[in-house]
Amino acid sequence: MAKKPTYEELEQRIKTLDKEASKRKKAEKALKENKVRFNLAQKIASVGSWDRNVQTGEGYWSDEQYRVYGYEPGEVEATHELFRKHIHPDDKKLVIKTIEDALKGFKPFDIEFRFFQKDGTLRFAHSKGEVEWDKTEAPLRISGTFQDITKRKRMEDVLKENEERFRSTFEQAAIGIAHVSTEGRFLRVNQHFCDMVGYKLEEMLAHNFQEITHQDDLDADLEYVRRLLSGEIQTYSMEKRYFKKNGSSVWVNLTVSLVRKISGEPKYFISAVKDITKQKDAETALQKAHDELKKKAVDLEMKTKSLQELNTAMEVLLKKRKADKIEIEDSVLTNVKELIEPYFSKMRKTKLDDRQNAFLDIMESNLKEIANPFTRRMSMKHLNLTPTETQIANIIKHGNTTKKIAGILNISPRTVDTHRKNIRKKIGLNQKRTNLRSYLLSLH
Repeated sequence: MAKKPTYEELEQRIKTLDKEASKRKKAEKALKENKVRFNLAQKIASVGSWDRNVQTGEGYWSDEQYRVYGYEPGEVEATHELFRKHIHPDDKKLVIKTIEDALKGFKPFDIEFRFFQKDGTLRFAHSKGEVEWDKTEAPLRISGTFQDITKRKRMEDVLKENEERFRSTFEQAAIGIAHVSTEGRFLRVNQHFCDMVGYKLEEMLAHNFQEITHQDDLDADLEYVRRLLSGEIQTYSMEKRYFKKNGSSVWVNLTVSLVRKISGEPKYFISAVKDITKQKDAETALQKAHDELKKKAVDLEMKTKSLQELNTAMEVLLKKRKADKIEIEDSVLTNVKELIEPYFSKMRKTKLDDRQNAFLDIMESNLKEIANPFTRRMSMKHLNLTPTETQIANIIKHGNTTKKIAGILNISPRTVDTHRKNIRKKIGLNQKRTNLRSYLLSLH
């Protein structure tokens, strides 16, 4: 017969049971809190968990697993058939095979696929699972996680689209584009840039920009790079020359900006390169034409100046010739008037016979014919006019009538007419209809 416990022993057993009950309550409370935290973490991460007993077919879904599918927790029974029902038809075969391979021990269960929620909304999932084996190495259960990755997939699609757009823009751009390391090595270049400098893509990636930049342009380019790396400027543009593979050079307009890491450290340069060789050749040709035109203008100015000097000299010579001509004419007329004509008068006062008088008339007439061209260009002082006749001739030149001349000189009109006749006779107009005033105006 068993010995009855003493009161002290019973009291000690009660205290032990109380302690165990307290520990159990604390453990249950911690378990509940952990479950709340677990569910909250699943909800925040949109990650559900699942479990299936392979032998009995019994399944389990976490609350978040239900919510991912659009159900309220516990709304439907978590069966394998329900899981298969929600898989997109195009992905169902692959998902089932992946599960079967995992149950056969070929590889872990890890797959991305499309599924439909309760309301028919198409979503993307990433599910991972592990198989638990019994002592006979038969699959006992499979369990894992189920995460809604729709946002990530859509973002990947956007990124893929952006990458494709960037790649298309990069490769098909009408200008050269390159990504260049901070040391100057080409990281990525498009075909247009390769064609511009005559290198193949793999050849370009084996060079840096310093090697193909013209020496006369390199220092300026490197100074811009220094300022860009130091943060003094955000971008720069310059005209420079690249050496082509065949040794010739190509003029380009280069625009460079700097891509930085999130930390702010320089990552790489983006260079946009446009071929401006034709433009530079046109500018050179235009400058050459301008220089030639300027030279021709200088030459023309010098020739014009020389012609002006020559013209001035010619004018001086012509004036001198004209003066000499007038002087000669004046001398001839003076000699005729003063040295020859007086002797005609003296000879007529001598006793000459008719034959001699005839010769004298011929001589006097011929002399007048010789002197006549000079007489028309001489001033009135050579016309052998008296002072009064000279005065009247000047008044006639101003368009005054006989009556007005008579009034000016206080003589009779008849006297004026007499002087008119004498003037016409002395200048050879006695038997001509020539207007006296017009003739006097033609005289120098």
